[in-house]
Amino acid sequence: MGTLFIVATPIGNLKDITFRAVEILNNVEIILSENTRISKVLLKKYNISTRLISYNDHNHKKKIIKILEILKTSDIALITDAGTPGISDPGSQLVLEARKNDITINAVPGPSALSSAISISGLKSNKFCFIGFPPKKYNQRKETFLEIIKVSPIIMFESPRRIINLIKSIDDIFEECNIILFKEITKIHESVFIGNPAEILKQMSNPKGEYVLILQNGKENHEPNPEVLSEEIKKYIKQGLSGKDIVKKMSISKELPKKMIYELYLKEKDY
Repeated sequence: MGTLFIVATPIGNLKDITFRAVEILNNVEIILSENTRISKVLLKKYNISTRLISYNDHNHKKKIIKILEILKTSDIALITDAGTPGISDPGSQLVLEARKNDITINAVPGPSALSSAISISGLKSNKFCFIGFPPKKYNQRKETFLEIIKVSPIIMFESPRRIINLIKSIDDIFEECNIILFKEITKIHESVFIGNPAEILKQMSNPKGEYVLILQNGKENHEPNPEVLSEEIKKYIKQGLSGKDIVKKMSISKELPKKMIYELYLKEKDY
């Protein structure tokens, strides 16, 4: 029985490949590649002459049975265009089917746009949600973003063709948020954009390359200002709202504890 090797490859800089990855790619019978044209550049650099077979979103359903047959007697390596297979590509389906057939699966770890972006983002939280490529439709994006952002930052991939539209959607969905946008991580034209959606859009022109976007709830990045809250409470008192209504309204809109709002309300009421 052969072994299926899941091999991580560079996400930009061709030097970012492990000794073990080169060794495995040299010794397996076949390399499954998302795009053989792109993979040939990497293999040529390291003098790897192993046979390449295309395996991607368009053909993976047709090829899995044949691949499983080959794995009964030979070793195969799976690589993607860049990074670690199985993250936002059909690699996970092959792994699942191989496991069902009792085929040994070995990871050959290495570069990943996801872990690279996290490592240089400065995120304070050790909790985040990765959603791959976000939904294309606005309503689905809104539902996904609003549900997740309450508990953690959201990390996603996006293509140059859709990145502007994605940021405009985020600007429309959120009253207050922050973005860290990485372009072409580890490549010659690597760059990072940080700010709110409007600020990011001003820096964007003629998008090219691949993007990793980290979306953070802006309200989580600063402590509530009691003076500002008190002024808002005064406004509602003048409008004739009851204490109960003020507490309910502001605790929801500001996403703050009711107790905090109520204590501020009592001070303003007595005053």
